[in-house]
Amino acid sequence: MPPAKVEIQPLAPADLSLEEKVGQMFMIRTSGNFYHESSYTYQQVIRVVKEKGIGGVIHSSSNIHGIVENLNELQRLSRIPLLVAADYERGVGQQLEGGTLFPANMALAATNSPQLAYEQGMVTAREARAVGVHVTFAPVMDV
Repeated sequence: MPPAKVEIQPLAPADLSLEEKVGQMFMIRTSGNFYHESSYTYQQVIRVVKEKGIGGVIHSSSNIHGIVENLNELQRLSRIPLLVAADYERGVGQQLEGGTLFPANMALAATNSPQLAYEQGMVTAREARAVGVHVTFAPVMDV
């Protein structure tokens, strides 16, 4: 199932309360695993999306179907489209079963090929977008 198309309704800052403006500054880490509606974790994530108006989520390990289903549901419930991020330093396969997993960045650098680095970035970006991820923490964002 492809990611949901999010219809963007323009909002002016005046349309948001102070609490909503603050909420937009937060991204919470979520698992990409599929959750049953009655699970505690699912209920907590839904609560912060709906009640606190968070700005986004950072997803972690899962499978492709779980993340797509979860992100579609979260986007549907959010008043403002969520910004979705993931740590894909070695490609989508680093976090998602079924995605492309590349060698470590040191191995890529050892090839001395800017073209290979570009192609790895393109594959990662396309696969990330296909599952609903907007920001990839890649090649490295934790230094």
